[in-house]
Amino acid sequence: MNAGWLIAMSLVGASAAAQAPVSDKALGSVATDQALATGSNNRQLLLIDGRAQLVGNVKVTARPAHNAVVNLVRGGGVLVCRTTAVHLTQSTDESLLLALDRGSMEIH
Repeated sequence: MNAGWLIAMSLVGASAAAQAPVSDKALGSVATDQALATGSNNRQLLLIDGRAQLVGNVKVTARPAHNAVVNLVRGGGVLVCRTTAVHLTQSTDESLLLALDRGSMEIH
Protein backbone atom coordinates (compact mmCIF):
# COMPACT_ATOMS: atom_id res chain seq x y z
CA MET A 1 0.00 0.00 0.00
CA ASN A 2 1.19 3.50 -0.77
CA ALA A 3 2.59 5.28 2.33
CA GLY A 4 0.47 8.38 1.60
CA TRP A 5 -2.73 6.34 1.68
CA LEU A 6 -1.69 4.65 4.90
CA ILE A 7 -1.14 7.99 6.62
CA ALA A 8 -4.45 9.37 5.32
CA MET A 9 -6.33 6.28 6.52
CA SER A 10 -4.63 6.51 9.94
CA LEU A 11 -5.66 10.17 10.31
CA VAL A 12 -9.27 9.42 9.36
CA GLY A 13 -9.38 6.54 11.84
CA ALA A 14 -7.92 8.66 14.64
CA SER A 15 -10.41 11.45 13.95
CA ALA A 16 -13.39 9.08 14.02
CA ALA A 17 -12.19 7.47 17.25
CA ALA A 18 -11.85 10.85 18.99
CA GLN A 19 -15.47 11.84 18.35
CA ALA A 20 -18.06 10.83 20.95
CA PRO A 21 -21.08 8.88 19.70
CA VAL A 22 -24.20 10.99 19.16
CA SER A 23 -27.27 10.26 21.29
CA ASP A 24 -30.68 9.42 19.81
CA LYS A 25 -32.54 11.12 22.68
CA ALA A 26 -34.26 14.46 22.11
CA LEU A 27 -32.19 17.39 23.33
CA GLY A 28 -34.85 20.04 22.83
CA SER A 29 -37.31 21.65 20.46
CA VAL A 30 -37.75 24.83 18.42
CA ALA A 31 -40.82 26.43 16.82
CA THR A 32 -40.78 25.95 13.05
CA ASP A 33 -42.18 29.45 12.45
CA GLN A 34 -39.12 30.91 14.22
CA ALA A 35 -36.34 28.75 12.76
CA LEU A 36 -35.29 26.18 10.21
CA ALA A 37 -34.03 22.98 11.87
CA THR A 38 -32.09 20.38 9.91
CA GLY A 39 -30.69 17.05 11.06
CA SER A 40 -27.38 15.57 10.07
CA ASN A 41 -27.17 13.00 7.27
CA ASN A 42 -30.64 14.01 6.01
CA ARG A 43 -32.15 12.72 9.25
CA GLN A 44 -35.87 13.47 9.52
CA LEU A 45 -36.95 15.60 12.49
CA LEU A 46 -40.22 14.86 14.25
CA LEU A 47 -42.75 17.72 14.34
CA ILE A 48 -45.11 18.02 17.32
CA ASP A 49 -47.51 20.98 17.62
CA GLY A 50 -45.45 23.17 15.27
CA ARG A 51 -42.17 22.41 17.03
CA ALA A 52 -39.25 20.47 15.57
CA GLN A 53 -37.93 17.90 18.05
CA LEU A 54 -34.13 18.17 18.01
CA VAL A 55 -32.32 14.82 18.18
CA GLY A 56 -28.64 13.97 17.91
CA ASN A 57 -26.74 16.44 15.76
CA VAL A 58 -28.86 19.33 14.43
CA LYS A 59 -28.49 22.80 12.97
CA VAL A 60 -30.92 25.56 13.94
CA THR A 61 -31.03 28.71 11.79
CA ALA A 62 -33.25 31.54 13.02
CA ARG A 63 -35.47 33.06 10.35
CA PRO A 64 -34.64 36.63 9.19
CA ALA A 65 -37.61 38.26 10.93
CA HIS A 66 -37.49 36.27 14.19
CA ASN A 67 -35.30 35.27 17.06
CA ALA A 68 -35.73 31.57 17.83
CA VAL A 69 -35.93 29.96 21.26
CA VAL A 70 -34.57 26.44 21.58
CA ASN A 71 -36.10 24.85 24.68
CA LEU A 72 -33.69 22.27 26.10
CA VAL A 73 -34.99 19.05 27.65
CA ARG A 74 -32.31 19.28 30.36
CA GLY A 75 -33.68 22.71 31.35
CA GLY A 76 -32.93 26.20 30.16
CA GLY A 77 -32.76 27.35 26.60
CA VAL A 78 -30.82 28.99 23.82
CA LEU A 79 -31.99 32.23 22.22
CA VAL A 80 -30.79 32.13 18.62
CA CYS A 81 -30.72 35.65 17.18
CA ARG A 82 -32.06 36.50 13.71
CA THR A 83 -30.24 34.75 10.82
CA THR A 84 -27.87 33.01 13.26
CA ALA A 85 -26.94 29.37 12.65
CA VAL A 86 -26.18 27.17 15.67
CA HIS A 87 -25.18 23.49 15.67
CA LEU A 88 -26.27 21.43 18.68
CA THR A 89 -24.86 17.98 19.42
CA GLN A 90 -25.65 15.76 22.39
CA SER A 91 -23.39 12.78 22.97
CA THR A 92 -24.31 9.54 24.74
CA ASP A 93 -22.79 10.83 28.01
CA GLU A 94 -25.44 13.64 27.98
CA SER A 95 -22.91 16.42 27.32
CA LEU A 96 -24.13 19.16 24.98
CA LEU A 97 -21.95 20.95 22.44
CA LEU A 98 -23.01 24.26 20.88
CA ALA A 99 -21.18 25.62 17.83
CA LEU A 100 -21.92 28.98 16.23
CA ASP A 101 -21.65 29.31 12.43
CA ARG A 102 -22.46 33.00 12.37
CA GLY A 103 -24.41 35.57 14.36
CA SER A 104 -25.09 35.52 18.09
CA MET A 105 -26.91 33.54 20.76
CA GLU A 106 -27.82 33.74 24.43
CA ILE A 107 -27.68 30.69 26.67
CA HIS A 108 -30.08 30.59 29.64
